[in-house]
Amino acid sequence: MFFIDLIHIGAPPLEEEEEVLVPESSDDKEIENTEEKIDSQLEWWLNYYATKNELEEDDKKSVFDETLTYLKFYQIKEQRPVKYFTTELENISYFKRFSDTFQTYYLNKGTENGAVQEDPESLLVAKFKGKMKLWSYPLPAEVKDNPTGTFVAFPPIEPVKFQLRLYIIKANDLHPTDADGKADSYIVVELGNTIIKDNKNYVPKNLNPYYGKSFVLNAEFPRDYLLKIKIFDFDEIGSDELIGETEVDLESRFYSKHLPSTPMPLIYSQCGAWKWRHPIEPSQILQNIVTDYGFDPPTYKNGECQVGNYIFASTSTALDSSGSKIPSNEPAALKAIQNLHLISQIGFPIVPEHIETRQLYNRAKQGISQVWMKSYEMYREV
Repeated sequence: MFFIDLIHIGAPPLEEEEEVLVPESSDDKEIENTEEKIDSQLEWWLNYYATKNELEEDDKKSVFDETLTYLKFYQIKEQRPVKYFTTELENISYFKRFSDTFQTYYLNKGTENGAVQEDPESLLVAKFKGKMKLWSYPLPAEVKDNPTGTFVAFPPIEPVKFQLRLYIIKANDLHPTDADGKADSYIVVELGNTIIKDNKNYVPKNLNPYYGKSFVLNAEFPRDYLLKIKIFDFDEIGSDELIGETEVDLESRFYSKHLPSTPMPLIYSQCGAWKWRHPIEPSQILQNIVTDYGFDPPTYKNGECQVGNYIFASTSTALDSSGSKIPSNEPAALKAIQNLHLISQIGFPIVPEHIETRQLYNRAKQGISQVWMKSYEMYREV
């Protein structure tokens, strides 16, 4: 399971989060303000536990098990299940591989006499990311009379610096690599020229390891668009063996109208384990979207948000950082974002908070890994 934060350099920072640590507790210590005792770094454990309650048996107590013990000690009752996808987000039909802004075109070198190569990837020279559209002539009215052009919202050509925060939680059903039918797996993360090899923290003799690790990487689009997460088997004597890997096109996700870099939660709050962490509030995200589609800015009244002729009802209050109720338009704005697919002029869904299942690929062996990717949209100045 992988948990991802994306932040634009220069934006208000999200809370610092390090490796998963289970806070110590003692019987003689009073429990005060349960909400404040939940460290924000436990968010992904809470989400996963709320979504999938059945735990797999392990040979030894895992970080996840210790975290659940901590949650039960503090009597955590707040659970918020998230959407569970059984495949990669790119394979979900209504997200269309996040190709609404970019499409990837593979540039291959030719072969002598059209001979078929055993390894098609050896012909790949480069990848071109762009967008092309063709129409028959005479042009349709909606194209001919469009004063803004087809690619008015196309991203700028200037490089975009960003920070990637990657939380790797667990993997499932790894291919055994050792004689005892187990694997001593560890993580390798690659983004552009940055390579992080976490072989010192390999998980011994486990095909369903919990890692509970976090990494922070600074990078730049378009140069560092492809994230690679690899799982290796540690070997004290010979060379380490690749178990499998998965690749994520961060750039296509970042620029997609479906906002996969800002998965929308079910509720809005400024406190607790599931507080809003993105530097832009829901109301501003909503306004950016609807004005791009020709609507006036949304209006709010008594917990309702109106976009054009569409009204979305929620609550008129939210919890502030101290846990007190305050008047707020953000819950109604979030409700509108969650239902943008109902507005005919917009008509597309926004990625919800989710657990994502991704394949770990290896040419020699095929395996399956459960992946959780949650990413906050990089900050965009308005």
